[in-house]
Amino acid sequence: LKEMESNGDPNFEAILQAASFKLLNFKLRIQEDTYNDETRVKTTVRAIEPVNFVKASKDCLDLIRKLQSNQPIFAPTNATPPKPAGGMGGYAAGGPTTPGAGMGRGGYAAG
Repeated sequence: LKEMESNGDPNFEAILQAASFKLLNFKLRIQEDTYNDETRVKTTVRAIEPVNFVKASKDCLDLIRKLQSNQPIFAPTNATPPKPAGGMGGYAAGGPTTPGAGMGRGGYAAG
């Protein structure tokens, strides 16, 4: 895309218009690094996929049933997650993906 934009390709605008306002789930890797007392947040897009509304609806219904029966929604796991390399970590907030938000688990839009 960068090449198309710099070359003034007429299809560049059409590609951007076709991708606009699509609901997508982004799987992100977010990492905080400190160098020379300057903190930087690096965000890498690991995967982009269309929202699966059927699966998201089933997940929401399952969570509602658990709440109604007083079961824990997000039960802790026995496995200890690996520690991120330095900084505050690279873990995004957990929980189910919100359909229609156009974002992934981390709650951040790629930018």
